Amino acid sequence: MDARRGGLVILHDRMAANAAIRRLADEFAHTGYETLGLPVSSMAALDQAIASLKPPVVLLAVGDAAALAWRAACLGAGLAAVAIYLEPGAVAFEQDPVCPVILHLAHGAESVGAGFAETLTAQHPDIRVHGYDAAPGFLFESSDASRLARLRTLQVFSQAGGARGEL
Repeated sequence: MDARRGGLVILHDRMAANAAIRRLADEFAHTGYETLGLPVSSMAALDQAIASLKPPVVLLAVGDAAALAWRAACLGAGLAAVAIYLEPGAVAFEQDPVCPVILHLAHGAESVGAGFAETLTAQHPDIRVHGYDAAPGFLFESSDASRLARLRTLQVFSQAGGARGEL
């Protein structure tokens, strides 16, 4: 394991609280992150999880956790950066985030319509939006798309004061 790079909260829906989340947490722990998995519940629970970790703290959100992650990025919430793996579900991207955000879009996601990425980057030019030829849930696969998305996430985290941009 590398030297500690920061704290990482992995925010997920209750259905994802399984071996895949544990493997993801272990993978990031090997890069030097102190990891904490948290099922989606409330902003108060997320604030407590963030406060329990030594800064810098970054957030990785999957599944139905996207809306809460976006809200946390807009409020600041003590976060250095946020990575969101967007899957089907409604997220209102109306407010501007106050920390760096990277958004990973699976082209198979129902909520990602034609022009979605372009519209989003026009509204929020400081966020990074990447599309992948992958199905929702690709983060948990051992695929080129998954590895590229994790590398891009680590680069954003690194630039925000966290780990090296390597996986």
